[in-house]
Parts: sequence; structure tokens; C-alpha cells
Amino acid sequence: MARRIATEYRNILIDLNLTQFEEFMHLLQEADIQTEVRIFENGDKECMLYDKYCLIPLAFRNMGSYLKCTGTFVVYDWNIAYALQRSLQQFKGNAMCYRIYQGEMIEYEYVQGQIIKITEIKNGKRQLIYKSDHMFPYIQQQLYHSTKIEEQIAAIKAEIDSLLDQRIAASHTKVTDETKVADIDEQLKGLVKKLFVLEA
Repeated sequence: MARRIATEYRNILIDLNLTQFEEFMHLLQEADIQTEVRIFENGDKECMLYDKYCLIPLAFRNMGSYLKCTGTFVVYDWNIAYALQRSLQQFKGNAMCYRIYQGEMIEYEYVQGQIIKITEIKNGKRQLIYKSDHMFPYIQQQLYHSTKIEEQIAAIKAEIDSLLDQRIAASHTKVTDETKVADIDEQLKGLVKKLFVLEA
């Protein structure tokens, strides 16, 4: 899989009460992300995230009983991108998220903290990869509680390699076992979906 260059968030929208805002800040601290919070006279807040290459301003508008976070920005630091993904899921946010690679992008649509659609954008063309089904809430829940994300990714890639070896072996027998090949293809499709979520 190609190396990600950056992650862009467009039209991010997260509503937080004061307790949730503290939980959000704690989530960033747990991820060792350097932050600076500015508080304005009208109660608005601005949280600056220190990316390796730039500052990311998160604006929190004071709505009385809660804060409304909005913004559009590009993230180069994988650690920050992962923390924002967790925040979208935990606080049921909305956003368009783009994983940017050389020559292509993968678009994720978040609604109420759930990934409802994944689309590949390449050479000006859009190809649907995933549209909401029953397995994604489970995957996202597992992702949120996991502190060993890289180990999960490595394990899935190893499983994919093993299945590919099995597929090659099954395809090169004197009589190709089409049922077995189809079963392997179905397993590969599920594992690739998991990778798209884990690396979002």
C-alpha cells in the first residue's frame, strides 16, 4: 500500500459540552500532541495543534451550553490524524476526510462518528470502495479501544500476504478450485476494508 503524504479534513463539525472538551484535550495529551488553548472574552476557544510542519487551529465557538468545533485543514503528522479520527468517532462528529497519496486520494465521509462511505479518487475518476454496512461500527469500536494500532495493521497485512499465497497455490493446481479462490477473495476484500479504517 502506498505511503500516505497527508490527511485533509474538510468541514469538520464536532459539538462538545465542557466536560467533553476536557476529554478531548485529555485525548490529545495522551497522544503526546503539543497544544495551546486560547480563550476569548466571548467564551470562544482556539486550540492550536503543533504539527511537524505547521500549526493547526481548531476553532470552538461558544454556543452557551456547548462548544461547536468547525474547520478545514491539512494534517501531516500521522499521530494528530489518528487523534482526530478518534475524536470524530468518540464525539460523534461529521467531516469529509481525505487520505492523500502520490497520484490519488481516499475519501472518507463521517456522519455522527460513523464512516458511511469510502471513495477512491484517481486520475479525475471516483470509484466507490465502501458504503455503510453492518461490520463498520464493530471495526470502529475496536479501533477506538485499541492502543496497538500499528500491530493490528501489521497483523492484517501478514494475513493478506498469507491469503495471497494460498490464492496463487489454488490457482495453479491442475484443476483450479474456484470455490476456494472465491472464498479467499471474499476474505481479502474484508481485510482490505479493515485496513482502510485502521489507516484512516
